[in-house]
Amino acid sequence: FFVLILALMIRILGINARLPYLPLYPDEENMIRNAMELWEGFTPAYLAWPGTFYMFIISALYFLYFILINSHHILTILFHNPYNFLIPVLVIIDKFYCDFYYNPSWAYLLSRSVTVLFGTATVFIIFKIGEHLQGRTVGFVAALIIALAPLHVTYSRYALADIPMVFFVSCAVLYSLKIIADESENLSDVKGAICAGISLANKFNAALGIMCLFTAICISNRPISFKIKSFLRSAVVLFMAFYFFCPYLMSTPIVFLKGIFFAIIVSLKISFTLPNILAAIKSVIEGICFFPCVFCVVLAALPQNT
Repeated sequence: FFVLILALMIRILGINARLPYLPLYPDEENMIRNAMELWEGFTPAYLAWPGTFYMFIISALYFLYFILINSHHILTILFHNPYNFLIPVLVIIDKFYCDFYYNPSWAYLLSRSVTVLFGTATVFIIFKIGEHLQGRTVGFVAALIIALAPLHVTYSRYALADIPMVFFVSCAVLYSLKIIADESENLSDVKGAICAGISLANKFNAALGIMCLFTAICISNRPISFKIKSFLRSAVVLFMAFYFFCPYLMSTPIVFLKGIFFAIIVSLKISFTLPNILAAIKSVIEGICFFPCVFCVVLAALPQNT
């Protein structure tokens, strides 16, 4: 509980940075504008752009915020002029749009708050993973590391889909461990597939992370018939969860395929030279805190009695 409070406090600090006009990260503006565009056609302009499910979440929050701040005016219009309410309501919506483009601070704060909550929840999932593997001590240390990791803290303040994706991938990893521990009678494969599907609906990069689910099914100590059944069931549930939480990819498959090919092409453009590899290693070390991670590995290697 202490680590969760600490993680939440650290991530909340600074979520109002550079407002109202300068985003902390360039893609924040695209994410927030696309979420507002859902109001116009209920389909974002860049449907294949990563973060579609996250986009739907923050768009729904924008709608709740709109209802909250305009409830008095809307109710007044409905009670006093119930047969001619459309034009006054459209005027209110138009003013809401103008206020958004003039000062979008509220949209950034709402979106970043969602990311903060996902980042804090990830700390708890990491604790459960560590506890499942080596006991509460390792779980506590692992949670403390992710709670203080600079890279995770920084991205938890961005209105981006990365941290929600990490949360659902972490959940999929947790259920994968339960599958290996022969806890599949609790539908761990189905729960893991749902989390994997949602993570993929957040960002296509999660496709690599969700491989752990099917790997866990294959290496579990279950009969072959059970593995085949569990594998197929998980694949179907993952597919359904992905399309349920990202529904317009079903109606626009061409856009979806273009998004995948774009991601692959961008990845292939990375030059795997020694300077780039060293720079990537340096970024990882800076982001996840090298010495605490070494300490955690050493601690995990020790016998646990908890």
